[in-house]
Amino acid sequence: GDSEIKPGATLSAQLDSYDSYDHVEVYLTGRSDGSEGSSSSSSVSDDDFEKKEYLYSDSFSTMDYLVITNNSESTVGISGNATALDSSGNVIGAADCSIDVLAPKEQSICYFYFGNVQNVDHVEYQLSYSEDLYYKPVISNLDVQATINDANVVVTATNKGNYAAQFVEAYVLFFDASGNIVYTNSGYITDDDNEIKPGAT
Repeated sequence: GDSEIKPGATLSAQLDSYDSYDHVEVYLTGRSDGSEGSSSSSSVSDDDFEKKEYLYSDSFSTMDYLVITNNSESTVGISGNATALDSSGNVIGAADCSIDVLAPKEQSICYFYFGNVQNVDHVEYQLSYSEDLYYKPVISNLDVQATINDANVVVTATNKGNYAAQFVEAYVLFFDASGNIVYTNSGYITDDDNEIKPGAT
């Protein structure tokens, strides 16, 4: 989240080709200002967050959804990096995810998208937390109603807060009777200004 690889850290990126290839050469660019890296201003750790993980594959890709509840006393931004592994332990994909801001007791979702990756056995990920934030939290100000129909769910959000909620996005996970994900979807709930203004639904 600081646009760095700190000393001792390991991060991954997935770079796709949609044409067949025989072999690959990999090169890097980067720079340093000579410092040891931005020091984390966060007083929280993984133990301060409850996480539920849902792995879902469609015919093209695999997504690893993380539902995160902030049990700390701090408002944080969250960024994550992950690798997808097959049943033999081979790394077959990499992805990032982030949540701009999450206040204490709020719950939100992010997902690692592994494009053109199938047969994922499990995902290894690391999350980092920042309290040096530009955005204000809004999730706890939103009164959310979900109307479940035969072929869809309609998500309605009312802004009960005093400032506009920007870029509000609803994520839906559809489960079968055994608790397996059968489909996922997301969509923005905003007006022409990309907001839900105070009092608006």
